[in-house]
Amino acid sequence: MLMHHTRCGAHGLPEEQVKAEIQAETGIRPPFSLESFSDIEARCRQSMARIRLSPFLRHRDKVRGFVLDVDDGALARGGVTSTATACAPSSPTGRR
Repeated sequence: MLMHHTRCGAHGLPEEQVKAEIQAETGIRPPFSLESFSDIEARCRQSMARIRLSPFLRHRDKVRGFVLDVDDGALARGGVTSTATACAPSSPTGRR
């Protein structure tokens, strides 16, 4: 199970600006991605794809992803609706 959450510090992070600030303060620009994102549901799906494709994980065929709303604790799973969103892809039958 993969759990993302609202109010994530990387959500909307201006990556290039932060890298420039780090470089100005330290003299070294980070050579790696800070993994900022603008769409939390898309980020959740991307994370699920990474897990499914990882050669380091033995069991990766049943990956489920969710987004937790930290303000109200809501979490959606499958077809249940709430302020949180399940990012698990639908099956051919339309169920998650």
